[in-house]
Amino acid sequence: MQSKLSYAGVALLVVACGSGQDKRDNRDVGMGTNYDPSQTGMGDSELEKEKIDDGTKEFDKEMAKRVLERGHRRAKECSKTTDATPGEGELQVVFDGDAGKIVAVELGSPWGDASAAAQRCIKNAFIDEFVPPFDGDRVTVPYTVTIPDPAELKKDEKKDAKKK
Repeated sequence: MQSKLSYAGVALLVVACGSGQDKRDNRDVGMGTNYDPSQTGMGDSELEKEKIDDGTKEFDKEMAKRVLERGHRRAKECSKTTDATPGEGELQVVFDGDAGKIVAVELGSPWGDASAAAQRCIKNAFIDEFVPPFDGDRVTVPYTVTIPDPAELKKDEKKDAKKK
């Protein structure tokens, strides 16, 4: 009796395990299979999600744009807290891929000759803003900043207060 059960169990095990092929679409799904995205039935946006990561990380320009805009909003306040000259000028903002953040800001005119406090305020508005880490050398991005006159900032604050 026990031997009949053993044979039945072995037969059931062989049938359940199958031959290593996926019976749903008759494609071999074992190791060494060539991936053919056209056979998946996925749309282009789904295929983008399926891309295999090759391990390299590119500089995220969209995130850099967002952190530069955030730094710009903070830098606008520098004319209220320091003697930063109101006006427009270009900065050279340095992103470090290993650190995943802004590590340096070079000031151009009109702030290159400003007081140490004004320079520090503008630089600190940007330094240590994070971006996703990326491979390769540091990336330097030119960025135009406008520092408004403190009187204009006060007018804007009064307008915002009236809206509330």
